[in-house]
Amino acid sequence: MTETVVSASGTWTHPFLPYHPGAEKFKGLQIHTAGYTSAKVFKDKKVLVVGGGASAVQLIGEVAHTAREVLWATRSEPSWRKGPVGGLAAEAEVGARWYSP
Repeated sequence: MTETVVSASGTWTHPFLPYHPGAEKFKGLQIHTAGYTSAKVFKDKKVLVVGGGASAVQLIGEVAHTAREVLWATRSEPSWRKGPVGGLAAEAEVGARWYSP
C-alpha cells in the first residue's frame, strides 16, 4: 500500500483527477502535479505517481531524492525519446533508474 498518490494527468489549468473505486477510503495524501510545490512533503513516504507525460517523469526524478519508495503507473509501457528533446534529462534519469528494455 502507498501513502501518497500523485496524479500527473490533465493540464495545469484543468487538472484531471481520475476516479478509482475505493479512492474515497484512501487516507493518504492525493495531489495533482498542478498542486505540487515541493518534494519535502514526500520525505520518507511510499509514493505512487500516475501518468505518462513529462510532468510525471520530471516529478519522479525529483521526488525520488526524498521519498522512501516511488512507484509509477502508466496506461502503457513508456516510449523513450532519443536526441536533444525538451525534458530529455528527466526522461534519461527516470529511464536509467526505473526502466530497462
